[in-house]
Parts: sequence; C-alpha cells; structure tokens
Amino acid sequence: MIVVVGATLAGFAAAARLARVNHEVVVVEARASQPALLPSPLEDAITLPAAWRDLFRKTGRPLDAVLAARGISLSPAPGRILRDGLQLPADRGGQWHTLRAAYSATAADAWQQVLDEADTAWLTLRKLGVEAEFTGRLDAATRRALRAGTTVADVAGRIPVPELADVVGELASLRDSHPGRTPAWIATRLSIERTFGRWQLTTPGEAAGHPGLLAELLAQRLAWRGVQVRFGDAAHSVRPGLVVTDSSEWVSEATILTCDPWQAAALSGRRPPRLTRAGTVGARWRGWRTLQRLPALTTRVAGVYEASAFSPAGPEPWAQLQTGALAAYRVQEDLTGADMRPSNKAYRPPPPVRPQARIVISTSTNMSEEREPE
Repeated sequence: MIVVVGATLAGFAAAARLARVNHEVVVVEARASQPALLPSPLEDAITLPAAWRDLFRKTGRPLDAVLAARGISLSPAPGRILRDGLQLPADRGGQWHTLRAAYSATAADAWQQVLDEADTAWLTLRKLGVEAEFTGRLDAATRRALRAGTTVADVAGRIPVPELADVVGELASLRDSHPGRTPAWIATRLSIERTFGRWQLTTPGEAAGHPGLLAELLAQRLAWRGVQVRFGDAAHSVRPGLVVTDSSEWVSEATILTCDPWQAAALSGRRPPRLTRAGTVGARWRGWRTLQRLPALTTRVAGVYEASAFSPAGPEPWAQLQTGALAAYRVQEDLTGADMRPSNKAYRPPPPVRPQARIVISTSTNMSEEREPE
C-alpha cells in the first residue's frame, strides 16, 4: 500500500503512475470534496502541455483521445495582452516582428536576448527538480549557469519598454515576491511559453473554456486505475510504515506528502522549513537560496517523500505534474529496484504487488469510477 496525503496535482500524478505499475494506492484528503486544482494564478493558459500528455500516455488512453471523445481539443491560445493592449504572440519570430513594429528594433532585440538567456538557464534548471531529483546542492558552475546573483528586477531593467518590463516583473509579483529578491531564472517561464506555446481547451463553435477539465480527467484516471481517493479523511500522523487518519490506520510501504511543507513537517515529526508562504501559491522568494530551502523529495523519515507546489520544480500545474512523476520514479525504485524513468525502451510493469495487511475503519466513499478502454 502506498499512501498519498493530499488531493493535489502532484499527488494525483504520482498516484496514477504508481497505480499503473500495479501498486495499491490510496489518496487521503482532509477537505470534504475535491479542491479546485485549476486554473492556476500563475498561468492564464496551458503551458508545457507535454507534461499532461506524458502523464496520460503513461497511465492509459492518451490525452488527445480522451479529449476527442468529449468533442474537445487542445488548441493554440491567444497571446499575452500587454498593459497597452498589444497582443504578444507566443512564437519567437512573431514576438520579434510584433515588438519591432509596435515599439522598436531595440526593444525587440532586448526582449529576445532576455528570453534567449532564459532558454540557457532552463537547460540547467530542468535538471534541478523538473526532470531529475534535486539534491539541494548548487555548485559554482550551476550558479553561474543560472546567473544566481541576478534578479527579476535586473532583467526587467534591461528592457526599454515599460509594458514589456512589467511582464517580467509580474513573474515575481504573482509569486507574492519582490522582483529585487526573485532570481532571474524565473524568466524561464517566459521562454518555456515561447518554446512550447500557449494552449487552451476548445470546443468547435464555442468559446474556449473548460478551465478545470484537465484536473477532472486526471481524477477520473485515478478512479479508473483503482486508486482510492478518500475525502474528509485527514491525516494526523505519518511514521515509517504507518499513516494514521481520521478513520483509518494504513500500513504503508511508502507515503508521499503533497500538502504544504509546514503540515508535512508536523505530520512526520520534523522541524518546519525556513520558508515563507506566498499569499498566492507556493513559497515566497527571498533570494536564490530559497531554492535550496524548498523541501527535498526524499525526507529523513524512512519511506516518506514530499512532492507539492513547494517542490523545486515550481508551483505551476505542469511543474506539479513533473514533481509527481519524480516522486513516483523514486518510490518505485526504492520499493522494487526498477527504474521507470523515460527511456528509449518500453517500460514493462512488474508483477502485481501483494497488498500489505492494513486496518481500515471508515465510512467515507471513493470517487466514481470511469470505464476507459485501453
């Protein structure tokens, strides 16, 4: 039995992947009903849709097929609207020509250089909790690659057009952080958008909408995979091999805490982190060293892991999905020795895991099941 504490995007992503490789998984959630997982205050469009597609492809029917069955498609979204009303395309060439025509070639070049530098930082950042587990260490070469001493305010100051500088500065304010203390590598969010585009869910003949559908589909994927999601069942204690909730005591081979780090520390008997909670989502940046203070995936409590909006990947929906994937990889490797990380070889699930004995005293109900053909 694997217990996930918290009905979050990271928790759902980890649970779906672990259920796919024949683990028995339960998600316990203190709230009485499914929380609103989307939309995110950090994104006004879907970015990095590959994270969603990979999750659905690795756990059942591909996302596009699931959406098509509902008459919905994942389509390009309109560009960002700047303060002066200018719509900024998502693609590199479109941005440059639009900015040159609206402002000047100097402004277009400055914007392009900022995002090109962010592209370079992304190559380093993706290894620090996005595609690989972050150990909390940043050596001198990594700090140089990330330009750790440079802030969002420094980047915004290089852009000669206030409307464009505001777009960069907003990356900090949306995190309830000061631009002068938020590391410049947060600008990778703009370069990700330029590289992978902005997307939305659309129905033919109708305006774009369905803001919470992806989270709803993910919840249905869990039900189809046999994951129990128990709302109104708060966790009270997490110890090696045991999770105590309102209604049950679960003998757990692994526990993934996807709640905030202060609650996670209280549940597992650890010291709270040296972080400040943002008023929006995730942690407030107090400088580049905040990255090193974010909770590590592997905790000091045997068999207990952390994966949440406070993890190093970030609080964006796609980042939480990546965090959940890393948690699933680590748990699977620690329990079975098998590596199910992406590779050129098709992954073959191990034989079904025999559930460990557990005591369950509960009247809470599970989520409705969706029948979904392979």
